[in-house]
Amino acid sequence: SLGEESKADTLGVLQGKGDKYTKLSLVERKRMNDLEEAISYISAETDKYRDLAKKAAIEVMNIHVLTPNPAYSRADGVNIGKEAEIVTKKTMIVLEAKLNKLLQRKSEIQNQNKKTKDMINHYRILRVQTDCSHAKFEATLAETKETIEATLAESAKVVEER
Repeated sequence: SLGEESKADTLGVLQGKGDKYTKLSLVERKRMNDLEEAISYISAETDKYRDLAKKAAIEVMNIHVLTPNPAYSRADGVNIGKEAEIVTKKTMIVLEAKLNKLLQRKSEIQNQNKKTKDMINHYRILRVQTDCSHAKFEATLAETKETIEATLAESAKVVEER
């Protein structure tokens, strides 16, 4: 009877271990299924991202090209990103050079505008001074004219009296 108890105990222990490993097996299967689903989801998202990146790169390559989609013939996805980056850098260099020229031209125009405004102000001041001088001259001229006319009138009276 002692051997039967130990057999029953051993059988219970083995059944407990079997249940434990069955549960662990189910948990691992569930985990494996979850990981496979996550891998398939990430793979699908990566493919979508690669397609979007490829389309964006092709658009960058075709940004200044007038013929319809010449980049599609050589865009295999391997070098397209690098080529698009090179094209983007070249475009950036050209645009930066244009910006620098425009900023320089803007500065030159601002300097010229400042000089023109200074000249306008100078001519306004000259105009005010000239107007003031003309007013004084006209007043002096009118006074001199009156003096001459008075002298001529006196001369005419003197001549008539003789």
